[in-house]
Amino acid sequence: MVVANIELVKIEVSKPLLKMGFTDDNVEMTTKEVIKLTNNGNAPGKFKWQMNNSKNFTITPEEGVVPS
Repeated sequence: MVVANIELVKIEVSKPLLKMGFTDDNVEMTTKEVIKLTNNGNAPGKFKWQMNNSKNFTITPEEGVVPS
């Protein structure tokens, strides 16, 4: 007989809402924001961002694994 306990792996995002903008002293045509993905589970968690075709925003990396 085998007994298993299944636990949900939930990846948490450091900032649930991003407000993108330019500071008054920014003369560049781009801006960026860094977010952190955290996995408090007991197994690696995979992620993949859903992107549209507009290319106004880019995310790097678009997919990957967050270790436990």
